[in-house]
Amino acid sequence: MIDIKQIKEFARKNLDELNYMHTKNVVKIALALAEKEGADKEVVEIAAWLHDIGKSDKNSTPINHHSLGVKIAEDLLNKLQADTQKTKEICHIIEAHMGPPCKFWLSELKKVGRTFDFPRPNAKEAKIIYDADMIDLFSPFGIAKLIYLRTKSGKDFLDSIEGAKDSAFAAYNDLQTRSGREFGEKYFKAAEEFFEKIEGT
Repeated sequence: MIDIKQIKEFARKNLDELNYMHTKNVVKIALALAEKEGADKEVVEIAAWLHDIGKSDKNSTPINHHSLGVKIAEDLLNKLQADTQKTKEICHIIEAHMGPPCKFWLSELKKVGRTFDFPRPNAKEAKIIYDADMIDLFSPFGIAKLIYLRTKSGKDFLDSIEGAKDSAFAAYNDLQTRSGREFGEKYFKAAEEFFEKIEGT
């Protein structure tokens, strides 16, 4: 069995404040979904702590942090002498958490001559991490994070709001599990109300 405390501490030490806050949210949501879906909770929790670990790499970009994360996670899990099969499952989950296929991704990929070609989650545990990540994206924290990051990168404030709305709606519509859709519904309703109020001002 892998020591979750070591995984958590690795994430805390290597992620910046914003990504660590996001990761904690994803862990909480993922464990709730794993309970409902009857998934492997150990795999889910480890993958949740490590899903964005690629963002700790100095060469990280929005479109490569998943592949960088696979390498970092694999090295860490091998060092901790994790079960080979579980390491493989966790690395697939990290590789397949990218999404949703929205205007932001299409724009970022177009810059480098790519289409939306990220691996998609194909196992129960991978779908749970994907859903937990998407639910946090359209949660109040996630929307604030999206607007902050886009304005920080030089985007116009109103464009940042519109981009956040597009990403939030795309994330909700791309949820992979029934439990994810049920769990995410209250957050999505709050997101809809938020954007309606913003647009009405």
